[in-house]
Amino acid sequence: MRKFCDNCGTMYESDNPRKNLCDECLAKDKADYRLVKDFLMKYPGSNMFEVSNHTGVSIKRIKKFIEEDRVQVMEDE
Repeated sequence: MRKFCDNCGTMYESDNPRKNLCDECLAKDKADYRLVKDFLMKYPGSNMFEVSNHTGVSIKRIKKFIEEDRVQVMEDE
């Protein structure tokens, strides 16, 4: 089945109805998630701005991980 990547809009083939990213964006998503998760394991209690500054992962992507309940960061006070 042909689908469009939710991230970059590229058309790709997939038989998996739950897959919504092309292979390149999926690999980038996994790499960014690993960076964020590793940083939070080393520095628990960090807020998303600290995570972004130290990992290079965008605030938008970190918010997506939070919304998907994949990571938890501290709220700014």
